[in-house]
This record gives sequence, structure tokens and C-alpha cells, in this order.
Amino acid sequence: MKNAKISNCKDAVMNTFNEANEFIKLVESKPYEKNDMISQLPLVINCIFACELYLKVLLLHNGYTSNELKKIGHNLSSLFLKWPSDKKNEINVWMKCFYQQDIFLLLDKIKNDFIDLRYMYMDHKVKKFDLYIIVQFTYKMQFEVSKELTGFDIKKNECHNQISEEIIKKFYAYSLFGKVSNCIESSVKRAYRDFNRTIRGFKANVEHNRIYDNAIQIMIDEINNLIISNMNSQREFDEWHKNLCDALIQSFEDQKLYYGQTQKWINMSLKYLAILDYTKVAKNYIFFHIPIDNYILEHEEELNRFKCTWSRIDDYDLYLEFQKEFRKKYNGAPLENEFLIWLYCVNMKK
Repeated sequence: MKNAKISNCKDAVMNTFNEANEFIKLVESKPYEKNDMISQLPLVINCIFACELYLKVLLLHNGYTSNELKKIGHNLSSLFLKWPSDKKNEINVWMKCFYQQDIFLLLDKIKNDFIDLRYMYMDHKVKKFDLYIIVQFTYKMQFEVSKELTGFDIKKNECHNQISEEIIKKFYAYSLFGKVSNCIESSVKRAYRDFNRTIRGFKANVEHNRIYDNAIQIMIDEINNLIISNMNSQREFDEWHKNLCDALIQSFEDQKLYYGQTQKWINMSLKYLAILDYTKVAKNYIFFHIPIDNYILEHEEELNRFKCTWSRIDDYDLYLEFQKEFRKKYNGAPLENEFLIWLYCVNMKK
């Protein structure tokens, strides 16, 4: 009878996990970068429900009963709070590092969205949501739960398989970028999400989609040009960077864009591309600029001569001076130093 209970538990866990995977298949087949709430709504509802199922899978795996989980219902925040502390902290650091969000605040904000969004039309209220963040969190949940299930009952020698480093690397890439068909395009679109919230009024711009598509293409074309170029000096890269910043600002037409925003887009795109396919950027990697954001400005306070937030930097010469001073201060590739500083700052704010 005991073995039958274990088998039933494993069946419930795997069935719930597989059900969650089915709910996120819709996301993989639909574009969600553009500002189209009608098409985004079913995607976000599916993602939120998949998140709920992934959260419940781990709890079932750790001994919770179905009846205990039914009492919690659809509340994402309450489910997440019951996860092991080390898992919660790890995911919160990941969320802060890559998306500059606190996972506890995010889940508290969307905890009842599975119900609220389905009946939004009855309240005649439009609820704002960030589909991209929700999608990436869903993939993260899938990854974390799949790691747990790979070692299911491993102490009883029921599973001897281990996840290889290559699979982990690919899964992290999938968790961060989603399905990647073109690593440059995926890097550019992911990096856009790191600063687009700072473009005031752009979502309401009637030309939003056209301007967005044009800017994305400019970024892709210029990064391709960088990859095939024979660039061999810091000065050449700095000139390329300045020209691309100016091209992006011009492409946004009447929509105000600052050097602080364009540097974040360009620098994060190159950083993500280095993660996805380092071979494409290896010869120019040492020239890359660091993304300037709140963490960097707080940590490098003595280098900070800006009298504004990072997103409102509007003096390229001052921006470039910061990059030069950072290079003088630290040995090695600037991006590697920036990554270490970033992780330090994120962990200090836990």
C-alpha cells in the first residue's frame, strides 16, 4: 500500500508538471513583444496558470497534499511563500539581477490575476501587466521544477540521471530568452525590456509598433555590421557606439530618447549576445561598454558625475568619460567586472 501511495504521488506530480507545460505552449507560438493588449491577455492568463501549476508541483513533490493546495487556491504569492527558503531567495536574486524586480512584490501584484484578468470586462477596468516579465518567470519556474523532478526519489535509486552542464546552460538561455531562432534578435529584444519602462508615453504613441520595429531592425543590422567588421581598437568601437546611439535617437522621431536609454539598450544587447553565443562577439568583447544603471552608479559613486538618473543621461561625452574611468579602475574586460559588481550589489540588497 505504501508503494502505491508513492506511485500515486509521483503520478500527480508528473501529471501536473505536464499540464503546466501544455499551458505555456501557446506562448511559444505567439509573438508578445508588441503593445497589443487584446492578443496579450490570453497569453498572460495561460502563463499565470502555468506558474500556479509549477508552484504546486514543487509543493506536491515536497509532501504537500492536494487538499492542502486546494485551500490556497490560485494565490501565487501564498504558494510561493511555502517554497523552501533557499529556493525563494535564489529566484529573487535571479529576478533582481536580470529583471530588476523583487519577486515577492511581483507575485503580490499578480497573485489573483488568474481570476481578475478573466473577469476584467465585468469590472470595466483595464489592469496593466508586464507580459514579458511574467513569461520569463514562468520559464524560470519550469526550469526550477524540472531540475527537482530530474532527481525525483534519487535517494531510493529510482533515478540515476543527472542534468549535464550543457543542458543546464541551454535551459538557462531558454529561461532568459525564450525560444531563440536568431541570437542577435533575441538579445536585442530582451535588452529592450531592460529600459523600455523609462520611455515616457511611448506605449500610448500611435506610431509605437512602427517605431519599435524600425529601431529593432537598426540594432540588428548594426550589431551584424559590428560582428563582420575588422574593428581593432577601442576608438573604433566608441565611434560605432556613438553613431548607433544617434541613429536610435533619430529613429524614435518625436518620441524623446536619451543617451542613457540607448546605452542601456546597446550594452545589454551585446552582453546578452555574449551569453548566447560568445563566438560572435569574442574579437570585440574587450571593447564593449558596461551598461550604466542604478547598481553601477551606486557602486561607482566616485565616478558618477551625472546630475540625473541613468536613463536621463543626455551628454555622450560625459557618458564616455565614465566608461574610460571605469576601464582605468579595473583590469580585464569591463563587462566581466560589471557582471561581478552587479552580482555583488544584488546580493547586498537581498
